[in-house]
Amino acid sequence: MDVLRDEPDADLAWLAAQLGRFLFFMGKPDRAAERLEQALTMAESLGLPEVLSQALNTKALILLSARGRPEEGLALLRHSLVVALDNDVSSAAQRAYYNLSNLLYYRDQHDEALRYGQEGLALARRVGERGWEWSFLANMVAVYYWTGRWDEAVDTAADIPPLEEIPATRFASVELLLSLAPLLVARGQIREARTVLGPFEAFGVSADEQERASYWAADAIVLRAEGKTAQGLEEAERLIAERASFNAGFGGMKLALVEAIEAAISLGRRERAEQLVGQIQRLPAGELTPYLRAQAARFGAVLDAWAGVPEAPEAGFKEAGGLFREIEVPFWLAVTLLEHAEWLVGQGRAVEADGLLREAEEIFERLKARPWLERLATVRVGVQQLSPVVAERGS
Repeated sequence: MDVLRDEPDADLAWLAAQLGRFLFFMGKPDRAAERLEQALTMAESLGLPEVLSQALNTKALILLSARGRPEEGLALLRHSLVVALDNDVSSAAQRAYYNLSNLLYYRDQHDEALRYGQEGLALARRVGERGWEWSFLANMVAVYYWTGRWDEAVDTAADIPPLEEIPATRFASVELLLSLAPLLVARGQIREARTVLGPFEAFGVSADEQERASYWAADAIVLRAEGKTAQGLEEAERLIAERASFNAGFGGMKLALVEAIEAAISLGRRERAEQLVGQIQRLPAGELTPYLRAQAARFGAVLDAWAGVPEAPEAGFKEAGGLFREIEVPFWLAVTLLEHAEWLVGQGRAVEADGLLREAEEIFERLKARPWLERLATVRVGVQQLSPVVAERGS
């Protein structure tokens, strides 16, 4: 824009920062970066702390989401918060708190994500910013989902007004889609999960990449739960096809990758499942989060078991379980323990399977994951039939 060639002033610096932000969310990181550099130059030379904080914030998002440089991005993001707090700029501070909380949970750093979210929520309530308050609550819903605090997730989500009633909650909706839909499906509440998606159907064709990606990922999960597995795979693949626009650590992409593999396995498409697992394994170090490493190990074990490869599945299940335990993601830990137990039963090792089933059952009961408890009960019958010792212990 020619206007950005005018003599620098505060208005021009703000315009450049906002253009950079909008271009980033439109999926144009290179053009966004150009505008942000202009904004940063003007902000530093003119002493504009709010513009400086906002431009650093968006530049950090580009580094994290489009450049594969998470450590540099997080450092910039933390400094954007420092600049905002030091200069008492609440609007910039809230955005920095939110993005830190959001991106840290994407990177499986849940405790730190929750801390930043709680601090941001306190600030939003102190200055009376309801839109930011709802956004922080939505982010906390997501952290509660991943860390197995599912009742708290549902209760907190209830404090956020519905999108159809208050459009200002739109920004919070992405995280609700990425957490409530899979939570409800895991509890067997499929109709409720579809109801959650209802108000967000327009997100599927949104110009905002994150809205579009979040809807596709959530819809893919619900479609498979509804028995429309091929459609679910197609929906997940739509998002994966836009892989160039997203860091694999983005919540929607993480869900889509895992859901696509689950659907491919359900459809008997082993070759496609193996290709998708390979995509995860080949990710750059900056994008291969512990969660994705764990899922790659888990699916590798499932596929090895499918292929009848002796002994190989056990190492994969143990690696996946260890990683899920380390990042404190109990639902996927329980799924892995159950799948490991199923494989052990198939190998005639019922006694070894029993301990895994007991731990998985405790987790599924706490999460109220009814379909998974039903699947576990079926495996337990097989264990008891194979092992009199286990049968006696369970009676």
